[in-house]
Amino acid sequence: MPTSRQLAAIMFTDIEGYTALMQKDEQLAIQMRTRHRDIFNSITEKHHGKVLQYYGDGTLSMFNSVVDAVSCGVELQQSFLAAPEIPVRIGIHSGDITLLGDEIAGDGVNIASRIESLAGPGSVLISRRVYDEIKNHSKFNVVSVGRIPLKNVRNPMVIYALANEGLKVPDRSKVRKMALHKMGVGTAGKRVLLAAIVLFAVTFLYGAFLWYQQNQPLGEDLGPKSIAVLPFVNLSNDPSQEYFSDGMTTDLLSQLAKIKDLRVVSRTSVMHYKNTDKPLKIIAAELNATHILEGCVRRHDNKVRIAINLIEAKTDSPIWSVDFDRDIKDVLQVQREV
Repeated sequence: MPTSRQLAAIMFTDIEGYTALMQKDEQLAIQMRTRHRDIFNSITEKHHGKVLQYYGDGTLSMFNSVVDAVSCGVELQQSFLAAPEIPVRIGIHSGDITLLGDEIAGDGVNIASRIESLAGPGSVLISRRVYDEIKNHSKFNVVSVGRIPLKNVRNPMVIYALANEGLKVPDRSKVRKMALHKMGVGTAGKRVLLAAIVLFAVTFLYGAFLWYQQNQPLGEDLGPKSIAVLPFVNLSNDPSQEYFSDGMTTDLLSQLAKIKDLRVVSRTSVMHYKNTDKPLKIIAAELNATHILEGCVRRHDNKVRIAINLIEAKTDSPIWSVDFDRDIKDVLQVQREV
């Protein structure tokens, strides 16, 4: 079978609770799915989309234009939310895909599927790539739901929700909890090992930020520097482990405060933004910070992954990021290397 590659916007949809409804009232479920497909087909065609696959109560489609895909998603949800309401979830991503006849494959398809699985009924979630393509289109209202870890995706991704009239915006904390649940993040772990992760992460992040400070282009007027370190995310759904992430934030703030000519927002101020739904631009404005540092720590057995992002507040754009994967059996050795 001949194959080809292209950039495309990929959209996944499905009906939440369809399986349970089918078991409870098969006739009603079939009627709902029929109405869903009628609406989906007509609006997708209107926005120049191509339906690639139906699977049960779900659909996979692609668009040559990101704007067309998002416009389609908005109109679809506005139609699905009209009585009798159909509880549909929609996820959109843009990326490089491989065409296999009438089928598609590639990371872009997988990511779109992961994003759709986190959407609530009545909502449209989009990736950062999609957001970058539509952010200058005034007809779209968009809010950030945060940097979310996705199953089998290397780095957490910034996910956005469309907030046009009638659409529902999912709760940020619920999206994160759902993502962690789908990743199967466990609650077990030794406290000593978690403490070692915190200690190692603080050392590593402090060194990373010093590197960034020392490698700014000479002669560039950066103006007064200030930074807000948002509470780091411990990728575990065990509430008893939250204090490790909070401790990491506190220790990192203490280290950054030693950097000359850098104003560091206090712990008391940044802790108000733990699990917040506010966009980073608003947080930075409220804290009067030129930069935001955010990150997460994920542990599996004796392995640790630290993902951090330094973000320029005025553009809401990452200007430096790093992932660090290491064996932490010998924490001191890792610290020496950092």
